[in-house]
Amino acid sequence: MTLITTLLFLLGSISIASALPVSPELETPGLGAVQVPFKIQSAIELLQKGEADKAIVEARAALRNEPHSSIAYEVIGSAAMLKRDWKEAERALTEAIRLNPGRATALTKLGQTYLATNKIANAAELFRKALVISPEMGVARRNLALIVLRQGQLSQAVAVLREGVKASGGKDLETKYLLASIYHEIQRPVEAEKLLAEILNSKPDSLPAQLLLGIVRLEQGKVDSALPLIQKAIKHDPKSLWARLALGVAHRTKGQLRESYRLLEQVAREKPDWALAHFQLGETLLAQGKIDRAMQAYVKAEQASADPSAMKLRVASSLMVRGQADRALAKAEEAVKFGKAEAPARIVMAQAHMAKRAPADAERELKSAVARAPEVEAPYLHLASFYRAQRQATKEEEALKRYIAKFPKDANGPYQLGGFYFRQKRYQDAVGEFEKASWLNPNASEPVLRIAEAFSMAGLHSQAIRTGERAVELSREAAGGHVFLSSIQERAGNGAGAIASYQKALEKEQGSLAIMVGLAELYVRQGKSQDALALLEEAAKAHQASALPFLSMAQLYERTGEETRAVAAYREVLKREAKNPVALNNLAWLLGKDGKNSGEAIRLAEQAYKHAPGPLTADTLGWLHYRRGNFNRASELLRESVALDANNPSVQYRLGMVLAKLGKKREALQALNRALTLQTRFHEADDAKNLIAALSTK
Repeated sequence: MTLITTLLFLLGSISIASALPVSPELETPGLGAVQVPFKIQSAIELLQKGEADKAIVEARAALRNEPHSSIAYEVIGSAAMLKRDWKEAERALTEAIRLNPGRATALTKLGQTYLATNKIANAAELFRKALVISPEMGVARRNLALIVLRQGQLSQAVAVLREGVKASGGKDLETKYLLASIYHEIQRPVEAEKLLAEILNSKPDSLPAQLLLGIVRLEQGKVDSALPLIQKAIKHDPKSLWARLALGVAHRTKGQLRESYRLLEQVAREKPDWALAHFQLGETLLAQGKIDRAMQAYVKAEQASADPSAMKLRVASSLMVRGQADRALAKAEEAVKFGKAEAPARIVMAQAHMAKRAPADAERELKSAVARAPEVEAPYLHLASFYRAQRQATKEEEALKRYIAKFPKDANGPYQLGGFYFRQKRYQDAVGEFEKASWLNPNASEPVLRIAEAFSMAGLHSQAIRTGERAVELSREAAGGHVFLSSIQERAGNGAGAIASYQKALEKEQGSLAIMVGLAELYVRQGKSQDALALLEEAAKAHQASALPFLSMAQLYERTGEETRAVAAYREVLKREAKNPVALNNLAWLLGKDGKNSGEAIRLAEQAYKHAPGPLTADTLGWLHYRRGNFNRASELLRESVALDANNPSVQYRLGMVLAKLGKKREALQALNRALTLQTRFHEADDAKNLIAALSTK
């Protein structure tokens, strides 16, 4: 196996985390479930149960009342990820980020979506942004490290992971495990053994760490300390308990629950005093929806465990992930009785209270965790995250300052406080805190990136550019660093510098589709349409199977009024991605303009609306039905579009046109006047005024 293949196998088939969620995480970093409207909460619960289609329906229903809910769009994106519908996932998560650019979970999921569709540069950029917002976002850091590793930048991958271990205070065990795996692969066994021992000190029954530590020690000749059971598991000996346990977990991660149960139940029966076997059996039973039997297995795991408090806490955390808030609360309350587990147990209790929409109780538990475990870092940060979710800015700031006072050498404190000031648009204060974080962790690029961003938002463009250049140096001239610098330069009005930085990024990752398209879009924004087209044509030749260059070309042709070429380019997109909603929608609009291809236009618009229901597709389909004389259907669709995007004057105008045809004069006038109130110089403004005049004379 190559290094990458080995690591993906170790990370993909067996997770170090014993609780394996059935859905992408929807919790806020550092806290858990956020307080959201009932319908969105219902959608989240469906998602946690793995009911992706139902979650999407519920989230879309919620959007009718909360059209700007980033969480609802994130639910849709997460559910689409479960279905491996990457286009829908990308669309929904992009909208979630547009509505809330600081939502690290959405950034991370969009990064994972890009990774699944081989948009490597885009994925890396999003993981970096997520880490800027939430340095503790381990899944973003590990994916970023694997991308860097895939690019052959071994030392940088190690640096990224070491930074993650440090940022988490050594508590991010998944990141430690990946770093240990790399050390093992590059023949640094002493460092690998140290990390694996630390992991097992925190989680004594961690299967992957046990397996890998056994391998490391065997390779060092430490036969006595390398269990024969681990050696047999690695060789896939069917009689090995470790091997069967690992296989049972792997079956569960793939959704093969019946086979997972068969293997794990057999292991638990053969070794009834093995806590890990009972715990993993409980996990599979829980995934099957057999709650009572799962709880029985968990109790056996606690009874067999050398550390019942740790096992109770582990069970509570797993139940929380699976949406079993009441049971998680009860189990965490049991764990609280053990002093050493009190702080993390109270954090789980707070998460459960939040899931039950009881924020006062959650706050009480977090305050208690801080008071009773003042030397533990996590409760302080969880409390600050809680106040952020509750939009209590004064209390969030106080909590972060308490954390800094308690742990003055931890760079994460000023980094988080800097992020708070940034969100409050207190950019100078943000710069001060980010600089403190950079001083405490001088090799980290994230604080420097945030300094540059804060300078840029404050309008201090020369300082922003200088700091951005320093960030590029810290990132070791990585392509993503140059792309970031380009955005800072563009905001400063330095168009030539922005292009130069993007070109350097392309030199670092030659042939990168994402960077080529990004540079083309930059050319368009600077009015260099021909340069953009030339680059997109080059990208299309280099990536013939990809629809992205053709989509960008089609949109550019449409923008410049070359509709015939736009139609041809959109058709090329659909040859490669038959369900691409943007191409379907825009092609339908272009074909429906002259009425000669109205039948095909309607069919395409129906497909676009089916695959990506929203204000744009509803508007297109509604207008095409209007052109065909289907006024009632047109009215339904345009009302839906207005409900989702009430500030679009063109849609308001088209709704007014339809209502006028239906004889609903008063409603038509309301829609038309609303359009002109929103914007007096939109494309159809004169037509709207003429129609108002005509209706007013009747």
